[in-house]
Amino acid sequence: MPPGPQIGGATLSRMTEPRKFRVEFRRNRSSRRREGDLTRAVRQDAERLRQRLARDLHDEIGSNLGSITLICSMASQPGATLESLRADLADIERVALESADSMRDMVRIIQPKVENASENWISVLEGLTERLLRGHEIDLQLPTTAPVLEPDVETLREIYLFCKEVLHNIVRHAKARRVVFHLTASSRGGLNIVIADDGDGFDLEAVPAGHGLDNLRARAKAMQALLTVESQRGHGTTIRLDIPPGHGWRAQCQQGRTSVAHHRIDARSRAGGGLAHQGHIAIVPARHASGQPVQGPCGQRHG
Repeated sequence: MPPGPQIGGATLSRMTEPRKFRVEFRRNRSSRRREGDLTRAVRQDAERLRQRLARDLHDEIGSNLGSITLICSMASQPGATLESLRADLADIERVALESADSMRDMVRIIQPKVENASENWISVLEGLTERLLRGHEIDLQLPTTAPVLEPDVETLREIYLFCKEVLHNIVRHAKARRVVFHLTASSRGGLNIVIADDGDGFDLEAVPAGHGLDNLRARAKAMQALLTVESQRGHGTTIRLDIPPGHGWRAQCQQGRTSVAHHRIDARSRAGGGLAHQGHIAIVPARHASGQPVQGPCGQRHG
């Protein structure tokens, strides 16, 4: 553009004020459009998560309330004895506490109230494990510092429900004495979970209904994670979950390796035998479709 006319030695711009206004207006309108698209995407993600959480709570709380209603109807039958009424009240208390614990855990995961959100969701998993495995010997290893990448809320929800399903299966079916629960950060910035027991084990070729393997596969697929199940009758079960970092994970801007806390809770004085790691293997190969590394705001690249 040739220089504009000069007045008193100063060059006047050929871009008039109206033209400047039109350029700035278009720039601001484009910026507002991008912000609007981002806001709509965030709102849609939040709505999908809200609907999933609502279904989770509806399924579990609704089922528990149905159990309480059934217990109450049985307690009101003629011929109920004082002993049976006490047993029914104990069952009602247990189911009510389970419902309260589930709601409290989910709220702590999606709305952390502490500065370090990682400490919050990790402590939720610790409390869940110790609560469900009361009476078992537990080898529990959890990170004592935040992982390099913090999982998004939807992934945390899937991790919590996955672990809860596995632990429930151990309590209901395994007849185990000793349980191992290890959660560690992977070299790629993701998470590795290992849950093993020394219980009865089962034949993967003839899995009985109610073991929940289909649910575990579905949750692993939702996290684009690799699920490995090893089991053999009489030699326990080992479940491994390799979770890759997702695009919604947040970098923690910290250096160094994650340290690990080792907890052993000997609820009953038993000589824990070695956990079996042989047997059949079932794998759900569901990793990132893109295969692209994840880059956090601190400049780290993972994957």
